Amino acid sequence: MLFGDHGEIADALHPETTAPTFIGMSFVLRALRDNAALAGLTPPAKLTANPKDEAAYSRWRDEIDAYREAAGVRLAKIKPLTPA
Repeated sequence: MLFGDHGEIADALHPETTAPTFIGMSFVLRALRDNAALAGLTPPAKLTANPKDEAAYSRWRDEIDAYREAAGVRLAKIKPLTPA
């Protein structure tokens, strides 16, 4: 999966095998909210904090850092796969 503007994505793809399909952000957000609802989760109304609200932005960044740390700990506990 690639993210970027149309030109960046088109440059990264091999045109002989792939046709880029651009998806609107409104579709992505709607799908995210629909999938969250199916999982019994309620995402916040806004997915990012306003950088001008320094306290809220700092809390938001701290939550991201805590999630990354927790994800890293989970990954470290996973036993590597061994070939059969």
